[in-house]
Amino acid sequence: MHPSYQLLYPKRMKLVTREDISNIVIAEGIPLDLSKKPQIKEIMDMQWKLRMCQAQLNGVVLSNDPQFRLSGYSTNDKGLLLQLALSCYREHIGTNNLAINGWPELFNFIKSEGKKEGKENSYRYFGNILGISMVVVTKDNYVIVTDRNNKVGEYPGFFDKPGGHPNPEKHF
Repeated sequence: MHPSYQLLYPKRMKLVTREDISNIVIAEGIPLDLSKKPQIKEIMDMQWKLRMCQAQLNGVVLSNDPQFRLSGYSTNDKGLLLQLALSCYREHIGTNNLAINGWPELFNFIKSEGKKEGKENSYRYFGNILGISMVVVTKDNYVIVTDRNNKVGEYPGFFDKPGGHPNPEKHF
């Protein structure tokens, strides 16, 4: 029996559940293109500078490492197709993290810019970094959690489930 997986994708906030991970296909996706959206690029740059200053003050390490951007997906009876493009942590901080970092009006502005191009595009101008996480239950019914490092940019010192981000330079 293959392990199962679930995908929560922001485009439609739809939870996709499959029982077989052997039929996951990766295809080239659409990178984040802000060339026609200078306001969004300004917001992203401002947020990154702000986070870098906060990180320096708090002794936190932020790195603008390459990441995968989940630009789309599709499913059928045979499996799951993930559309991945390159992105970076700066794009994630400057778009997706706006609402949780106290800037919901900027988050909603970026979302509205995508909606102008069609209902299905509301997350078009977000970084949409691909994250991997898991819940591990042991044979004796314990759940494994990790303790996040105090020097990371997101939720330092919090408990979390095992996971992370695949690095395009290392994994592909």
